[in-house]
Amino acid sequence: RKGLKTLADGDAALRRTNLDELDTACLESACAARGLLRPTRPEMRKGLDEWLALNAAADAAADEAKQQGTRLALLAINT
Repeated sequence: RKGLKTLADGDAALRRTNLDELDTACLESACAARGLLRPTRPEMRKGLDEWLALNAAADAAADEAKQQGTRLALLAINT
């Protein structure tokens, strides 16, 4: 549960960030935490964009269970 909260907080911070400005180490770390292991920087960026877009709708919902369920489902798909 704490790990999902950490991911949610990280997602919120990433949505406020210009992902193109992240250095490679930060981008790799963000992707690895979300199971988005991609071979190139553009693919990592695309995967992270998709992750954030899919979670944005869940985060807008007041239902914490839906937010956690969405992240768990995406983690399962990505690993």
